[in-house]
Amino acid sequence: MARSVLVVGELSFETDCLCLALRATKQFDEVSYCALPDLRATPLADCFLLTTDSGSSTALAALKQVVSVAGTKPIVVLRGSRGGWDDEDPVDYFRGGVQGYLLWDLTLADVVEALDAALCGNVVCAPSKAKQLFARLAALGCGDAEAPIHGPLSRRERQVLVLIADGLSNADIARRLGISVFTVKNHVHSILRKLKVTRRTAAVRQADYRGWLSPPRHELAS
Repeated sequence: MARSVLVVGELSFETDCLCLALRATKQFDEVSYCALPDLRATPLADCFLLTTDSGSSTALAALKQVVSVAGTKPIVVLRGSRGGWDDEDPVDYFRGGVQGYLLWDLTLADVVEALDAALCGNVVCAPSKAKQLFARLAALGCGDAEAPIHGPLSRRERQVLVLIADGLSNADIARRLGISVFTVKNHVHSILRKLKVTRRTAAVRQADYRGWLSPPRHELAS
């Protein structure tokens, strides 16, 4: 079985060292690196390792680009060394198409083992995130698929978010829903707080990955 790995992400000292270390293990036929903008011009590998130190919304957007190129090849995401991922939901990444979710606190042997598992078609998750992952999966299995870990959006907030995604301004949303602009601003503030983002565009990206942007449009008129 072919065992080539392509490391994708921001070029940094850590990423460079990771590539060198993976090559030194001699566990893979080839280990190469490319920056995200060069991905489409790079020969495909048998497994993709996305390394990113960015916030969740940026990292998920990067994942989307990798998925568009990787096709059915396994993707493992390795969150960067700066940390701060305690509140991050690994389910978002598995929904986005990864086969593995790792944190930088793992050893090199752990990373090699995770890549091996992904190449064999298995799913891997950082031990410190496994409990959170299983809790979310249990919630999804109980029909709570819409609830994010920071609290569910209300029906009205989802309506507002869909209209934001459609490009409407606060005034346009107020007219569409028959509410005041002040009320719309309150809903927008609540959405940003619950999704832990600071920009409307970031909220839309998160909602896209969570599958919240396709409710029946007739709900918007009720």
